[in-house]
Parts: sequence; C-alpha cells; structure tokens
Amino acid sequence: MKRNYFLSVVLTMVMLLTCVNAACKKKNTTSQLSDYSLPFLLDDSVKNILGDSVFNTLFFAEQVQLYEVSAKAVDSLKADSSKAMFHGAYIVKDLGKLNKEQLCPLLFLFSDRSAYFGSGIKLKTPFMPDVALSFKGKDKTVDVIFSFTGGQLCLFDNDKKPLYLKYDYERLVILYFQQYLKNENIDKYLELNIF
Repeated sequence: MKRNYFLSVVLTMVMLLTCVNAACKKKNTTSQLSDYSLPFLLDDSVKNILGDSVFNTLFFAEQVQLYEVSAKAVDSLKADSSKAMFHGAYIVKDLGKLNKEQLCPLLFLFSDRSAYFGSGIKLKTPFMPDVALSFKGKDKTVDVIFSFTGGQLCLFDNDKKPLYLKYDYERLVILYFQQYLKNENIDKYLELNIF
C-alpha cells in the first residue's frame, strides 16, 4: 500500500512537470530569460529561505550556464591543467546554456517552500558536487552546485558565505539532470534514491 502511495505521488509529479513544460512551450521565448514570465506562482516564503536578491537572480536570470562537475580530478582533467574550477569543484564538461523552457521544470520544483528542509538538518559530509548552474542576473551572478548524494545544494552569492541546503524531490531532480548528464553515475544515483 505504501508503495502504491509513493507511485501515485511520483506519477502526479511527472504529470505536473509535463503540464508545466507544456505551458513553458506556449510562452513566447526571447533571447533574454528575464523577459519570460513563469507559468506558475512563486512562493514568497522561498524568498525568506534564499534571500530576496538570490531569489530574484535564480527565478529571473538573463542567462543560465550548466556544468558537469566533480570533486575529484578525473584522468582527462589531470592531463589538462588548464581545466577550470567552479567553487572548488573540477569542471568535467561545459554542458551549455539553458533557456527558460529547459529550466522551467527545475525552477518549478524549487519555487515551493516544501522543496527545502529546515535549517536544522545536518548535511551529509563531504559535499560531493555533481552538477552546477550559474545564474547571471542584471547586476549579480548566483552559482548553485547540486550534490545528488543526500539531496544537497550549495548557493554561492558573490562574496557571501556559501549557503548549504537540503532539498526534497531528490529523484525528480536527478531525473531532470539525466537528460544533460550522459554518464554512468546517473543510473547509480537513481538506484540509491528509490522510495
């Protein structure tokens, strides 16, 4: 019975994401992400969690860049010392820019306060980065690194201290990034995050 309940929750979330994605496609897209209105309501309490300026940069960015990152230097990186670092993580691959249509399902998940656990939750250590997003706004850049191990993210807001958060919907976040990450680890994370 418990399994049926979780299956119905997952199916509901998939259907909801499909509807949001369809709504995104109907909107008029432009070259600047900030000119695009989101097809869902933003929860004001998320501003309290993230802060006004971070919230505005994430949800109304002009440009979003996606990277595959790793805590360890893989063999291909060791040979090339010119590979860039992203807040202490090695950039394995630049996966390109995301438009609002591509970003919409992820933003939908993080637009609700229930996606975040309370600040008293102890995060798993060490933080193992898997994927990173760089959100460029009009006057600031906010970087987000996701760790699929334990459903954690880290927000970098200019020179401020990094903000580590535990997020819910771990499996949905992994499924979202699966379309961009073409590596063997993504299936391992999906197996680890079964209800």
